[in-house]
Amino acid sequence: MAHHLARLTAVAGLTVLLGSACSGGGPAASAGPAAPSTGPAVASTTPSTTPPTESTTTAPVTAPPTTVYTPTAPAGSPDGAAAALVEAWAGANPTQAAATASPAARQALFAVPYPAGGAQARGCTDARTNPGTCTYADVGSGRLYEIGVTHLSSGWYVSSVTIEG
Repeated sequence: MAHHLARLTAVAGLTVLLGSACSGGGPAASAGPAAPSTGPAVASTTPSTTPPTESTTTAPVTAPPTTVYTPTAPAGSPDGAAAALVEAWAGANPTQAAATASPAARQALFAVPYPAGGAQARGCTDARTNPGTCTYADVGSGRLYEIGVTHLSSGWYVSSVTIEG
């Protein structure tokens, strides 16, 4: 590539020099003495066979390790998984919640206090929907708890919790 660039620069310089000399004004004052001509300048169209000198090595890309939650006591239904988590939340028992809820779901739900008036079940999506959602409400404040449930071959577990309101 550097070889092509040097050749193109030389041809461009010669073209400018010849263009100045042929324009009727004679050679440019700063161009110096003219070199003897051996014929018309012709640019080479032969491609270079020199391989590029740029490095083509790249560092390997590795994905960060991932941990997949596996429930120790999966539920038989979406509402069973959500109810088990809410029951553990009501009893302030995160260890019990660990059997059916992912760490992220437990962290989200246990970050807020259990409602003084209790949490009312509002239903779940159809069990054929995977993942699905079960909704609980704090009747006193109107806050909603959207509990994401996911089915594995062994049963249902809580995969996420979103608190609205």
